[in-house]
Amino acid sequence: MAREFQPSVRYSITFDYIKYYNEKELSFPSPDLVERLHKKKDLEGAVDIVYNSEGALLHVYDDLLATIQNLCFRCVISITAGQPFQFDHFTHRGSIIFTP
Repeated sequence: MAREFQPSVRYSITFDYIKYYNEKELSFPSPDLVERLHKKKDLEGAVDIVYNSEGALLHVYDDLLATIQNLCFRCVISITAGQPFQFDHFTHRGSIIFTP
């Protein structure tokens, strides 16, 4: 029997691409983290699509607003319509092509 593909999506935020703040840390941020977030104009980080405990199927790090808009909305609309979608990185070179 085939297993359904039910991935989970996780995100994290970074200021330096060394330390990533995960969802749990962002849910209860320290005063220092809150101050850093308020000062930051653009948020960069990562979006991970995870299938199981073995890790990410897809790890995209880039500007979070552009990544979420393109990966979580535009890509889903194209794929569900049976069309391929090209995800172009916003702040880094490269792209990913998704096909239905």
